[in-house]
Amino acid sequence: MVEPIKVGRFIAQNRKDLNLTQKELAEKLGVTDRAVSKWENGRSIPDVGIIESLCKELNISIGEFFAGEKIQEKEYKKETEKMLLASLDEKQLYGVQIVIYILEFVSLELLMLPFQLSEKWPSINRINIIYWILAAVVFSVCVILMKKCQKENCVIQINEYRESKWL
Repeated sequence: MVEPIKVGRFIAQNRKDLNLTQKELAEKLGVTDRAVSKWENGRSIPDVGIIESLCKELNISIGEFFAGEKIQEKEYKKETEKMLLASLDEKQLYGVQIVIYILEFVSLELLMLPFQLSEKWPSINRINIIYWILAAVVFSVCVILMKKCQKENCVIQINEYRESKWL
Protein backbone atom coordinates (compact mmCIF):
# COMPACT_ATOMS: atom_id res chain seq x y z
CA MET A 1 0.00 0.00 0.00
CA VAL A 2 1.78 3.05 -1.30
CA GLU A 3 0.59 6.44 -0.15
CA PRO A 4 0.89 8.61 -3.29
CA ILE A 5 0.97 11.97 -1.50
CA LYS A 6 3.72 10.91 0.90
CA VAL A 7 5.76 9.31 -1.90
CA GLY A 8 5.22 12.42 -4.04
CA ARG A 9 6.52 14.73 -1.33
CA PHE A 10 9.50 12.43 -0.86
CA ILE A 11 10.28 12.50 -4.60
CA ALA A 12 10.00 16.29 -4.66
CA GLN A 13 12.23 16.73 -1.61
CA ASN A 14 14.95 14.44 -2.95
CA ARG A 15 14.79 16.09 -6.38
CA LYS A 16 15.20 19.52 -4.80
CA ASP A 17 18.06 18.28 -2.59
CA LEU A 18 19.90 17.34 -5.79
CA ASN A 19 19.10 20.76 -7.35
CA LEU A 20 17.18 19.17 -10.21
CA THR A 21 14.17 20.69 -11.91
CA GLN A 22 11.17 18.56 -12.78
CA LYS A 23 12.14 18.90 -16.43
CA GLU A 24 15.74 17.72 -15.80
CA LEU A 25 14.55 14.71 -13.83
CA ALA A 26 11.97 13.92 -16.49
CA GLU A 27 14.63 14.02 -19.23
CA LYS A 28 16.86 11.62 -17.29
CA LEU A 29 13.97 9.19 -16.92
CA GLY A 30 12.53 9.59 -20.40
CA VAL A 31 9.18 10.93 -19.23
CA THR A 32 7.48 14.32 -19.39
CA ASP A 33 7.82 16.99 -16.73
CA ARG A 34 4.03 16.77 -16.37
CA ALA A 35 4.42 13.14 -15.25
CA VAL A 36 6.97 14.20 -12.61
CA SER A 37 4.57 16.93 -11.48
CA LYS A 38 1.75 14.40 -11.11
CA TRP A 39 3.98 12.14 -9.01
CA GLU A 40 5.05 15.00 -6.75
CA ASN A 41 1.46 16.17 -6.26
CA GLY A 42 0.31 12.66 -5.37
CA ARG A 43 -2.06 12.40 -8.36
CA SER A 44 -0.23 9.31 -9.63
CA ILE A 45 2.81 7.18 -8.89
CA PRO A 46 5.62 6.28 -11.27
CA ASP A 47 5.21 3.25 -13.50
CA VAL A 48 6.82 0.09 -12.11
CA GLY A 49 9.35 0.10 -14.96
CA ILE A 50 10.62 3.55 -13.96
CA ILE A 51 10.87 3.14 -10.19
CA GLU A 52 14.36 1.62 -10.19
CA SER A 53 15.75 4.35 -12.47
CA LEU A 54 14.02 7.03 -10.42
CA CYS A 55 15.54 5.67 -7.22
CA LYS A 56 19.01 5.68 -8.78
CA GLU A 57 18.60 9.28 -9.95
CA LEU A 58 17.38 10.40 -6.52
CA ASN A 59 19.99 8.33 -4.61
CA ILE A 60 17.35 6.49 -2.60
CA SER A 61 16.58 2.81 -2.14
CA ILE A 62 13.46 1.18 -3.48
CA GLY A 63 12.39 0.48 0.11
CA GLU A 64 12.71 4.18 0.94
CA PHE A 65 10.71 5.04 -2.18
CA PHE A 66 7.79 2.83 -1.09
CA ALA A 67 8.04 4.04 2.51
CA GLY A 68 8.11 7.66 1.33
CA GLU A 69 10.91 8.49 3.76
CA LYS A 70 14.57 7.88 4.49
CA ILE A 71 15.20 4.71 6.45
CA GLN A 72 18.16 4.39 8.80
CA GLU A 73 20.52 1.62 7.71
CA LYS A 74 20.14 -0.34 10.95
CA GLU A 75 16.33 -0.20 10.64
CA TYR A 76 16.23 -0.98 6.90
CA LYS A 77 15.62 -4.73 7.14
CA LYS A 78 12.99 -4.34 9.86
CA GLU A 79 11.14 -1.60 7.97
CA THR A 80 11.27 -3.55 4.71
CA GLU A 81 9.75 -6.63 6.40
CA LYS A 82 7.04 -4.46 7.93
CA MET A 83 6.24 -2.89 4.56
CA LEU A 84 6.08 -6.32 2.94
CA LEU A 85 3.72 -7.62 5.63
CA ALA A 86 1.63 -4.46 5.45
CA SER A 87 1.22 -4.95 1.70
CA LEU A 88 -0.48 -8.31 2.37
CA ASP A 89 -4.10 -8.33 3.35
CA GLU A 90 -5.50 -10.67 5.98
CA LYS A 91 -6.76 -13.18 3.39
CA GLN A 92 -3.24 -13.49 1.96
CA LEU A 93 -1.83 -14.00 5.45
CA TYR A 94 -4.32 -16.75 6.11
CA GLY A 95 -3.33 -18.26 2.76
CA VAL A 96 0.31 -18.28 3.88
CA GLN A 97 -0.72 -20.02 7.08
CA ILE A 98 -2.68 -22.63 5.14
CA VAL A 99 0.43 -23.33 3.06
CA ILE A 100 2.40 -23.74 6.29
CA TYR A 101 -0.15 -26.24 7.61
CA ILE A 102 -0.02 -28.18 4.33
CA LEU A 103 3.78 -28.29 4.55
CA GLU A 104 3.52 -29.58 8.11
CA PHE A 105 1.21 -32.35 6.90
CA VAL A 106 3.67 -33.20 4.08
CA SER A 107 6.53 -33.38 6.58
CA LEU A 108 4.55 -35.78 8.77
CA GLU A 109 3.72 -37.93 5.73
CA LEU A 110 7.39 -38.03 4.74
CA LEU A 111 8.26 -39.06 8.27
CA MET A 112 5.65 -41.82 8.31
CA LEU A 113 6.12 -43.07 4.74
CA PRO A 114 8.77 -45.69 5.58
CA PHE A 115 6.44 -47.07 8.28
CA GLN A 116 3.51 -47.16 5.85
CA LEU A 117 5.51 -48.94 3.12
CA SER A 118 6.92 -51.56 5.42
CA GLU A 119 4.99 -54.44 6.96
CA LYS A 120 7.36 -54.52 9.91
CA TRP A 121 9.54 -51.93 11.53
CA PRO A 122 11.27 -50.03 8.67
CA SER A 123 14.90 -50.77 8.03
CA ILE A 124 17.50 -48.07 8.01
CA ASN A 125 18.40 -47.73 4.35
CA ARG A 126 19.16 -44.84 2.02
CA ILE A 127 15.61 -44.28 0.85
CA ASN A 128 14.16 -44.19 4.36
CA ILE A 129 16.94 -41.87 5.52
CA ILE A 130 16.19 -39.54 2.59
CA TYR A 131 12.48 -39.50 3.56
CA TRP A 132 13.37 -38.66 7.16
CA ILE A 133 15.82 -35.94 6.14
CA LEU A 134 13.23 -34.40 3.81
CA ALA A 135 10.67 -34.53 6.62
CA ALA A 136 13.11 -32.73 8.94
CA VAL A 137 13.88 -30.06 6.33
CA VAL A 138 10.22 -29.40 5.49
CA PHE A 139 9.30 -29.30 9.17
CA SER A 140 12.18 -26.89 9.91
CA VAL A 141 10.95 -24.57 7.16
CA CYS A 142 7.47 -24.69 8.71
CA VAL A 143 8.83 -23.79 12.13
CA ILE A 144 10.78 -20.85 10.72
CA LEU A 145 7.76 -19.58 8.78
CA MET A 146 5.49 -19.93 11.80
CA LYS A 147 7.90 -17.98 13.96
CA LYS A 148 8.08 -15.24 11.32
CA CYS A 149 4.36 -14.93 10.93
CA GLN A 150 2.18 -16.18 13.74
CA LYS A 151 -1.49 -15.55 13.06
CA GLU A 152 -2.37 -13.09 15.82
CA ASN A 153 0.99 -11.34 16.01
CA CYS A 154 1.24 -10.85 12.26
CA VAL A 155 -2.19 -9.28 11.94
CA ILE A 156 -1.59 -7.07 14.99
CA GLN A 157 1.84 -5.95 13.67
CA ILE A 158 0.36 -5.13 10.27
CA ASN A 159 -2.45 -3.07 11.74
CA GLU A 160 -0.06 -1.23 14.08
CA TYR A 161 2.35 -0.51 11.23
CA ARG A 162 -0.42 0.76 8.97
CA GLU A 163 -1.75 3.02 11.71
CA SER A 164 1.69 4.42 12.57
CA LYS A 165 2.83 5.02 8.98
CA TRP A 166 -0.19 5.60 6.80
CA LEU A 167 -3.10 6.87 8.85
